Amino acid sequence: MMAGLSPALAIGGDDSISGIDIIIKKNSGSKPINPYSLTGSEIKILDGLKGADRPAFVLKTVAKHIGAGDKFVTSGMKSLGDIWCGPCKMVNDISVKVPVGKTTYMLDLHIHGKGAEKSKSLGDAMKRD
Repeated sequence: MMAGLSPALAIGGDDSISGIDIIIKKNSGSKPINPYSLTGSEIKILDGLKGADRPAFVLKTVAKHIGAGDKFVTSGMKSLGDIWCGPCKMVNDISVKVPVGKTTYMLDLHIHGKGAEKSKSLGDAMKRD
C-alpha cells in the first residue's frame, strides 16, 4: 500500500511546515492531475493542527482540489496512518497509494519546513515521475 516511505510529519507547534507541494495521479501510470501547493492560509491552518487532524486536513484539501469525496479522505487516512506519526521528525517526501473504488490515486507530498530536508521544487519533483 505504500511506496518509499519513512516516518513523517510531527505534531504541530515547533515543527512548523512552510509549504507542501502536491502531485496526484489518477491510476499510477497517468500524468499528474493539476499539481499544486498548499496556500499560505492552508499552511497556517495545518500548523495549528495536531495528530491525525494534520493528514486529514491535507487529504480534505486534496480531495476538494481534485473533486474527490469522503471516500478519498477515508482511504488516504488508512494509507497515511501507518507513516504520519506524532513525535517523528519530518521527511521531505511522502508517496502513498489511495485506492477509491476501481481507481487508485498516487499521492506525492513534498514537504518544506523546519526539521525536513530541503525538498525538490514542484517542477523538479514532477520530472522524476
